[in-house]
Amino acid sequence: MVYLSKSKQVLFAKESNPGVAETLTSADALLRVIDVSFDPQFDNTENNEASPSFSVSKPRIGQRTSRATFSFLLAGRSDQDDQLDPPFNLLLEAAGFLSAPVQKITLDAGAFTSGTVLKSGQIFTATGSGAKGIIVGSVFSADTAQRTLRYIPYDPSDNGSPTPVDSADTDIVVNSTNNDYDATVDITTQTPADGGIGYLPLTKPQAEITIGAPSVGDSTFLKGDIIKGASSKAVGICAEEISGAGTLKYNPVIGNFTNGEILADVSADGDSTIATTSSGPSVGMFPTLTLWGFEDALRYKMRGCIVEQVEFQQSSGAQTIVQIQVLGILDTPDDQSPFDVLISGSAAAPRFMSADTAAADYSGTILNWDFGRLASFNVRIANEVSPRENAAKNGGIEVMVSGGRAVTVTHDAEVVPETTFKNFDKAVNLTKFRVRAGYGESGNVGNYFVHSFDDLTLNGLSTQDRAGKLAYNHESQANGEIDDEYAFVVY
Repeated sequence: MVYLSKSKQVLFAKESNPGVAETLTSADALLRVIDVSFDPQFDNTENNEASPSFSVSKPRIGQRTSRATFSFLLAGRSDQDDQLDPPFNLLLEAAGFLSAPVQKITLDAGAFTSGTVLKSGQIFTATGSGAKGIIVGSVFSADTAQRTLRYIPYDPSDNGSPTPVDSADTDIVVNSTNNDYDATVDITTQTPADGGIGYLPLTKPQAEITIGAPSVGDSTFLKGDIIKGASSKAVGICAEEISGAGTLKYNPVIGNFTNGEILADVSADGDSTIATTSSGPSVGMFPTLTLWGFEDALRYKMRGCIVEQVEFQQSSGAQTIVQIQVLGILDTPDDQSPFDVLISGSAAAPRFMSADTAAADYSGTILNWDFGRLASFNVRIANEVSPRENAAKNGGIEVMVSGGRAVTVTHDAEVVPETTFKNFDKAVNLTKFRVRAGYGESGNVGNYFVHSFDDLTLNGLSTQDRAGKLAYNHESQANGEIDDEYAFVVY
């Protein structure tokens, strides 16, 4: 039998328990992938034993990991009913992104303060409920018409569970804390789940278990309480307050809770709340993946995987290529033929053209800085992924974890007169600026994409040759305070 190098396939699925492999099926072949490669890595321990000869002592293989790299064309679902579950959804979640449905409110544009402009990436607060949101994909200005605003609920202090604007809220406030200018706009109507999905970076992973009503002590687990499993000895920190039976959301510390065990509050505040789990944990906003990769009939099996890098490569007139890099624990490869499955359900990948791209300084007029003629606009999310060592585990690794994140933007725009556009002046002298880029098929729900950055700092700016034309090579770093440096939206 000849193994064919061009016969490749990648499958992946969320793990119910981090680091414990799932059995994959043809239904987990979600993407048509390109440029697939696997890089097994072995931690060889050199003994360097003293010897009367030059012969090298036999090393021992310790930890085994593997890096998988592949790409795909960016496209949403072709079925409108599945628009909240794009085929790449799990990859972004495993890269440390919280996903949330896009919401919609209608504003009384006649109530806008004169000159007010609301743009993608800005943060607002609703008067009444105090709900926060990040504006996505819409442009607003002062006139007498009503205007539709789409947003994703946003509140980092709520550990990944923000609430949308309430129907009783009277207006939204865009304030100087988030946007360097003030605006208050009346709400006309509020419609939840308008269609589409938004992604925000997340620092702390979150899991959840279903519990019965506490039988000992008070009936409430408080946010920040430390919980411990009686039999599993797993430990977590409550992410939200819960009273009585229901879903308890928590940040994992060590181990996994098991179905049916006693769960106790062991916080220093003296609480003695005890409940029984009725289901084990399901990883929420920051899952680990089981990934299988086929090179013809050679199967690589990886578990406990975290996405190290996501890069959106967007060139003018071309379909967007998304490059993915995954690090995971390597189990022993074996022989199995790829699944005979035709991957369908994706919409046609839109081209990066007719794009809504602009930048903004913080002078009070929002998004007033035109990029000019863009040839490329690339976004890279890089995570610091490493093994979580555990000597009790086979191979010495329990799971992969992410310990840091960096988001950078690079774009290539043709040089324009500095007197008019002041690109160098703005880039060099501004301490921060905003950028957004939106493109796709606006009439095909679930196939329009928006990148939004609220605080960028210049890393480097130079000129370069682009087929005889002078162009800028511009690289910036995304900054944030509490997981707010970047938003990616599909709608």
